[in-house]
Amino acid sequence: MELNHAAKNGQELLVYEHKSILFTFGGPIETLLTSIIGIICLMLLSRKQVIDAYNTWHLFWITLSYFISRQVFNAAALFGIYFVKHDWSHRSDESKLFTYFQIPQLFGFSVMLLLCSLVLAWITFGIVKQHRMQLIVWGFLGSMFGAAFWLIWAGPLLMP
Repeated sequence: MELNHAAKNGQELLVYEHKSILFTFGGPIETLLTSIIGIICLMLLSRKQVIDAYNTWHLFWITLSYFISRQVFNAAALFGIYFVKHDWSHRSDESKLFTYFQIPQLFGFSVMLLLCSLVLAWITFGIVKQHRMQLIVWGFLGSMFGAAFWLIWAGPLLMP
């Protein structure tokens, strides 16, 4: 009887763990899908037009494609935490996923930082052709404001 109870609890824990990891995939998957939609639309537009960061429609797709900067920010922030505290923070979705799939944090975040940075550089210097410097400056400021807005106000309010 007790063995069956333990087996049942083990199955419940396994089901909970799988549901939890699926939920954890939500943030990174949403970010990547949004970015991919923006990149595809920019690529299609660039066949017919010069991509200009001052064009409202172009800026909309650029903004969507820049959602991938979340991955760069997370990786860079965690590297900073690691070098100061000599310990990986396991609070981010990516940290949890790397741990779940037994991917070393240093390797996972290094690959993520490299690949996502290359994609951002390609969008910025390969696809956007006009008003690139303004995009970089305002994009950086907007990213800092957006991160502070989410981390300080909206995130705690919506996901306590």
